[in-house]
Amino acid sequence: MADKIYLIALCGAADQPVAGSPTPLEQAHLPHLDALAARGRNGLLTVIDDQIPPESDSGALALLGYDPVEHYAGRGPLEGFGIGFLQPGSGVATVCFRLNMASHDPGGGRLDRRTARDLSDDELQDLLAAVRAEVSLADLGAGFDITGFGRHRGIIAFHHPGEPLSGEVTSTDPQYERVGAFGVPRREHAAAPLPCRPLADTPAARRTAELVNAFVARSAAVPGSHAGEQGAARGGPAGREPDHPA
Repeated sequence: MADKIYLIALCGAADQPVAGSPTPLEQAHLPHLDALAARGRNGLLTVIDDQIPPESDSGALALLGYDPVEHYAGRGPLEGFGIGFLQPGSGVATVCFRLNMASHDPGGGRLDRRTARDLSDDELQDLLAAVRAEVSLADLGAGFDITGFGRHRGIIAFHHPGEPLSGEVTSTDPQYERVGAFGVPRREHAAAPLPCRPLADTPAARRTAELVNAFVARSAAVPGSHAGEQGAARGGPAGREPDHPA
């Protein structure tokens, strides 16, 4: 038995032929991949199910042997725990969501769901510093931590010292809808962020939706801010990751 197994996922490389033309992998010159394929076994794999396209996080779980339907909690709690936003046993309720930095022009009917792709790392950090300085949820009895990375991506954690919070809320990203714990692309979507709504009839879910909507509205009002439409939740006890614009 091999001591090591290398699992290489060419995320996003797969495709289907259109009108009889070859796929990009069929067209490209790939001597090393061709050699591996010729010496190995080939087949098709349904990673989650026919209705849920795998993303890099849920797909990786499946390839490593975990059933995403059972174990997937979303990037929010995974990454929030990794950077220290989630502190089990602290006595403070916390819910973490993955977010995108987005911009919305209501007058022009334009929504850029990943506006920060055009920002440098320094500009992104300046934007986040402005949001931290000028946005408060204290009137709702809550606080938040936020971080950004990879140009348009980030994590936000909402904290409430006295009341529970819940990841059972909808996404504010109009391009995705929540199916179980997963975000699934919509074929058609509005050019505006959606309100976050509770998916469970509980005070915790209603409170979390209120915090998300307050943050989205208040961050959009920060002068010079492009944080106004995406970024906070695709659910789970700690909050999965419906993408909320922020």
